[in-house]
Amino acid sequence: MGKGTVTDRIAARDVAAYLRAQFKVVFPGVKFSVRSKGSSWIDVEWVDGPTEEGVKEVTRPVRGGHQDPYSKNYVSAAPVTIVVRGVSITGDPVIGGFHYRRNFSDAVREAALKKWMEVHPGMDMEEAAYRWHDSVAVGKVVIRNGNLDGQVEQIAKLVILPALAADK
Repeated sequence: MGKGTVTDRIAARDVAAYLRAQFKVVFPGVKFSVRSKGSSWIDVEWVDGPTEEGVKEVTRPVRGGHQDPYSKNYVSAAPVTIVVRGVSITGDPVIGGFHYRRNFSDAVREAALKKWMEVHPGMDMEEAAYRWHDSVAVGKVVIRNGNLDGQVEQIAKLVILPALAADK
């Protein structure tokens, strides 16, 4: 491809490369893994950092066209221009969709587990791992009922990370 190439379609691998560069600019210091899977899906994973909605804001412009599930026809999106490895590419991103996964660092998980233990004082951790727990309030945030891992993940997402972001 030459400089300023116009194509009908932009491959998922090129969109993934573009997004890796965008995430470095928009969320400096946050490590992202952006991989194209199969022909058109892109997996986006990161540790701590921004919310899923914040990440979706970056990916939304390159969502591209899609397969209409009813007619089975390809519905094109408006063409976009992206820069990949110094080359400007204009076309319709061929993206079936994105899978988003926000992981939590050990420090955030430990802080969330500590909060969980504060609202479940004296709970035997071995027993807790196999029990279903009722909804609880952690500060002003209600954590839905669920198992230990699910509630700790909710606390990490809804309590610990917002508090860390507010401290910055």
